[in-house]
Amino acid sequence: MIKLNARFNFVIPEDLMRRIKAIAEEKNTSAASIINEILRNHFNNEEGLKALEKRIEALEKEVFKK
Repeated sequence: MIKLNARFNFVIPEDLMRRIKAIAEEKNTSAASIINEILRNHFNNEEGLKALEKRIEALEKEVFKK
């Protein structure tokens, strides 16, 4: 298992954030905890990691003109 340790700042659409907060309230946890769980589940499998790696490679080519 890969352990990620990072801090991200991004904008979540208002409607989606409202839904996340409702889930968090029902689970008696925080919205941040729900978002972390979703990200952990997404990247904790081979497909998710391959998609992330592919996107990073594309950005590297764009930024570093490889």
